[in-house]
Amino acid sequence: MNIDQKHPIINLLMEYTKSSKYAGKVYVFGGFLRDLFLGRKPGDIDMLFIGTPEEAGDFSIGLTKQTGDFCQGINPIITNNAIRLCIYKNTSSEMKMDLTPYLPKEGEICDETIVRATFCHRDFAINGIYLDLTTGIIADPANISYKSLENKILTTVSDDYDGIFKGFPIRLYRMFRFQSELGFEIPNKQLEYARNNAWLANFIERERIKIEINRIQSGKFSNIAIKNMKWCNLDPTDCSRSDVFIGDGWYECEPGEEPYRVKEGPYFRWTSGNSILHFNSGVTAIEIGFYNQIKDNIIKCIYNDNEYFKTNLNFHYNSLKIPVKGKHIELNVNTFIPSHCTKTNDNRSLGIYVREIIIYRKDISTKYDISKVPYLLRYE
Repeated sequence: MNIDQKHPIINLLMEYTKSSKYAGKVYVFGGFLRDLFLGRKPGDIDMLFIGTPEEAGDFSIGLTKQTGDFCQGINPIITNNAIRLCIYKNTSSEMKMDLTPYLPKEGEICDETIVRATFCHRDFAINGIYLDLTTGIIADPANISYKSLENKILTTVSDDYDGIFKGFPIRLYRMFRFQSELGFEIPNKQLEYARNNAWLANFIERERIKIEINRIQSGKFSNIAIKNMKWCNLDPTDCSRSDVFIGDGWYECEPGEEPYRVKEGPYFRWTSGNSILHFNSGVTAIEIGFYNQIKDNIIKCIYNDNEYFKTNLNFHYNSLKIPVKGKHIELNVNTFIPSHCTKTNDNRSLGIYVREIIIYRKDISTKYDISKVPYLLRYE
């Protein structure tokens, strides 16, 4: 399929690439092409550059100079192992671009095989097509991307869900964001995987979740996406699914960075030095189950700026029961460095390592796996 007449930015990129010394080395992939195919206004552009970071930088400088957008040290700029640039700045045609350099390994043939291999690292098939800026040809490496777009199905690039989601758990929320924006169907087996692995949300930075949730809520098909997200126990704002929900100061570790002793049960969160617990009405006490990771760790429970509970955590305890007064409690904990006391590369200053929360309503207690305790996301 040839689309060199479809979009003026594509025309510009093709003309510039073919006239440069980097012909045959630059490819557009992902969401820009997806949006063109669906007749939507394309967003930013992701490009793959076969060559060194220096060559990619030279390509970007030349492009920004051609459009009159070059600014030394500002546009283009290197960020996260990619070259970020913007052309036609402050106009209706403004377009942001990310150019990712790929340096072939010794003995590796520098041809389209490299580009096709990148398909395996994508998330959803709708993002798996790429455009050769030299030939103008769009390729569908696994012959499933066009089918997914035509059939409006958010299938993954493969059935290796662990490989797709466990290393990049934010993709679970991206799945619902695409559904909210596009209205595409999510296969039942992917929804079942998400429901069975909702604990992966513990390993996503809160701000990343917040960004995705905002986009999910504003999508044209948000009602479908939110319904599915709730079924998968992945709505972090759904405070109805337990009597406690957590605010600021709770951290998550990346998969593979969990302390070795708890890898078999991945439902855990670390507190920071100052963390907040919020409660539904009627909760009279809370018990926090934790893994001991330091001999002396004093915890203070603060209500309305007044300390009312203080104790010393040590290896003789594996839980702590705290009376609830009001609608929230601030936990003040001496921080520790995970890598100082267990086999992990995590060097953050953290607090206690929580595995479960027990809620008391008068004489009735309910135990919540920490993965079932939702976030309280504050919207600004």
